[in-house]
Amino acid sequence: MQVVIDTMLPLLAIVGLGFLIEGRTRISMESLSQLALLVCSPCLIFAELARDHGAARGGLTIVGATLFIMLATGAGAALVLRLRGRSARGLILPVTFWNAGNLGLSACRLARGEEGFEAAALVFVTVATAQALLSGLIVGGQASLGRVLRMPIVHAAALGILCSLSGLAVPRLVMEPIGILGEAAIPLLLVVLGQQLRRLRIARPAPALFVCAMRQGVGLAAALLFVTVFSVRGVLRDVLLIESIMPPAILSLMFAQRFDAQPEDVASAIVAGSLLSLLLLPLVLILL
Repeated sequence: MQVVIDTMLPLLAIVGLGFLIEGRTRISMESLSQLALLVCSPCLIFAELARDHGAARGGLTIVGATLFIMLATGAGAALVLRLRGRSARGLILPVTFWNAGNLGLSACRLARGEEGFEAAALVFVTVATAQALLSGLIVGGQASLGRVLRMPIVHAAALGILCSLSGLAVPRLVMEPIGILGEAAIPLLLVVLGQQLRRLRIARPAPALFVCAMRQGVGLAAALLFVTVFSVRGVLRDVLLIESIMPPAILSLMFAQRFDAQPEDVASAIVAGSLLSLLLLPLVLILL
């Protein structure tokens, strides 16, 4: 129970702060989001993976499990929607790609410490890379390798793992400012999440409930299946189960808007999924 309290209270407090300041101050959500995703998050990921913590340990397991969960949820949702005779373009995005940044990194670090964060960082990079590459293909018929190659978190993760595997010690004068910037990532991401929840609304409950059932229900089932079949234990197991119930990624809304692929349904699903995750997370932590 103490782990639940230690994890949930900081999350709720900082998300609540972002919710309160949105619309009441001149703090721009767009500016904070850009700072968090383009500067602070890459610094945090590089700093954690570059340290001699065995960053590559279990890396293939984490990446494989993440891809499996994305495939199971996305393919499952596409099959259900096709059987019901509905378009799958827009709703596939929030089902397949989850919020592994704002909420996933924060929850895993608070619940399972530095080792948990390292595993969550690999989940984050995997989800973000897959989303950048495949979202355009899913809703618009075109993949975007160039978008992936421009992502700072991908560069940061690759360099961090390279340093860890090679044993290369990054000079303190270089690592110190990177570490300081990285420490700002998690609070910034949580504040932005709170601001996003203040802006979005649940306009269409039915599609939102469908997405939640597939994203978090099927996602958790897929994670449980993976860790059972491959006998994943310890921190890696805990991180995968926590990540499996994370809500849809906000980036899904941007792609849905760009390609006119059910943006109202996607926005509703993001809000409903975020609220549901905050309710499910304490239950998963108790089960762990």
